[in-house]
Amino acid sequence: ARQGRIFTPAEVGEHGFSPVLKESDIRSVLVAPLIARGRVNGTLTLVRHTSAANEFTAKDLELIEVFASRAASAIDNAELWKDLQHKNRLLRLLMEEAHHRNKNNLQMVSGLLQLQAGTAGDGESAEHLRSANARIHAIAQVHDLLSQDMPEKVNAEQLISTVAGTLTAS
Repeated sequence: ARQGRIFTPAEVGEHGFSPVLKESDIRSVLVAPLIARGRVNGTLTLVRHTSAANEFTAKDLELIEVFASRAASAIDNAELWKDLQHKNRLLRLLMEEAHHRNKNNLQMVSGLLQLQAGTAGDGESAEHLRSANARIHAIAQVHDLLSQDMPEKVNAEQLISTVAGTLTAS
């Protein structure tokens, strides 16, 4: 079943091929499996009617087996590409969701620090809370920069400038 084969009209009738082939005026049938990654995914079938000059030959079979091998690889690659694109879309959605959750968590911590600093008055503890809040704000800005593009595309100058500006402002 892993190699191609040439069938005569008698063999077509004997092996129970489709009714269309049984009723046709067949001289020869050539069948080559489409094998990719060790699995048979289908067949490539050629039919030669009696009006053709001759039956399929071993040379024809050899040629079609090579073609079937390449076609199976191409079909498999197309399926892998489609699967990869689907997984890539899912990964992007997961990354966006993770970014959104991180951003919300940082905003919540920042809000709690602001609230606590407001109730602490003007003392040293309030200043520490405001300083911590500024650091959380810097982390949030860095997170935004890093999540906008892939890490290898991040503008280091912009990243350093943002962090330095936020920290000096605090």
